[in-house]
Amino acid sequence: IEGTDYYPWQEGIYDPALAVKDGKVQIPDGPGWGVEINPDFLEKSQYQISNLK
Repeated sequence: IEGTDYYPWQEGIYDPALAVKDGKVQIPDGPGWGVEINPDFLEKSQYQISNLK
């Protein structure tokens, strides 16, 4: 996993941003994945929802 310095397009997708320290991701302590998806980012982005099961 790379930080936003490597993939700047991912800045703002979710909060808090994943922190990479000494080559390891610092896992957020929130519920689920520990992050909140930013709906404003999604509104401005082009994406496709897959219905694969």
